[in-house]
Amino acid sequence: MRIAAADRKNLQEACLFALERSHLKVERSDATAGTIRTEWDEDLFPFYSPQGGGGVRKRAWVEINAGNPGAANGALAEHVVRVRVEQEKNAEKKHPGDRERADWQPMADDADLAHRIAVTVQTLVGDFRPSDDFYRRRGWEPPRTAGRP
Repeated sequence: MRIAAADRKNLQEACLFALERSHLKVERSDATAGTIRTEWDEDLFPFYSPQGGGGVRKRAWVEINAGNPGAANGALAEHVVRVRVEQEKNAEKKHPGDRERADWQPMADDADLAHRIAVTVQTLVGDFRPSDDFYRRRGWEPPRTAGRP
């Protein structure tokens, strides 16, 4: 996702906050490389099911790449933020709630959670403005801003 931000440090802090809001604890954050990795968030089940196994664990990876630099007049620089949330399921059938016996098998990435994290970051660093419909429903005139008719 392309996100306009004042600088990479602010974007990194917004990513850390978005991960925290998603209940993921940061394991490693490197501002110079623009990478963040969270700890595994484990959710063990007391029973086994063929669909979900004996539990699920998730870990997020965030990568911030410099995009187009801002103009000389102080415009925001555009960065590319990639979020991946990998997940694994516990294939242990006899003791699915036992963390020591867990047999973690890869699953498809959680694209929904990754998208929610990216949108939260975009909201934190972007200019929030309600839609024109928000104003019209209240009988108000929407404000005119640059880039909107």
